[in-house]
Amino acid sequence: MIYLNRYSVETTTIVYETRFTKNDSILKSKLISRLNLRTKNGQWIEFSPYDSNVNTPPSKIHPVSYRNNMLFTKEGVLMFNKPGFCWDGEDEAGKYQCCVESILPKFEVMPTIYLDSVYVYHRRYYGDSTKRKVTLYTKPHTPILKQVISDSSGVLETQRILLIRRD
Repeated sequence: MIYLNRYSVETTTIVYETRFTKNDSILKSKLISRLNLRTKNGQWIEFSPYDSNVNTPPSKIHPVSYRNNMLFTKEGVLMFNKPGFCWDGEDEAGKYQCCVESILPKFEVMPTIYLDSVYVYHRRYYGDSTKRKVTLYTKPHTPILKQVISDSSGVLETQRILLIRRD
């Protein structure tokens, strides 16, 4: 018996724009997500900074894995559960509590591109109660859709999608 597309891989290319409020600067980056649809293992290949006119090697390659409604990424673990579900974690900024804030039935990524079942995560850091990160994800195919990082002074950084393409 012959299996066609037995190990098919879904590739998603995303170009982001990150705005840094304090110094009023903008950084473009590109992320290529490759996910084996059978095993749910893959990698995120990051190009930062990104210039479409220059062919540069990746700045980082992160393994990703999706199992039992959990996405294991460079950011740690994201759990796709009901709103109000929380867990503790730690990253380079310190220890935090991450919670599923809501699940959006429909989210406009770009004009004419909508995704359903978008999870909104709210991360609060224990050492600094004013530092927050709000991230939007879908499971498990599309990495970060939008991200806002803030502290007591206001919004520090906002990341949004400029281009998304599935191959």
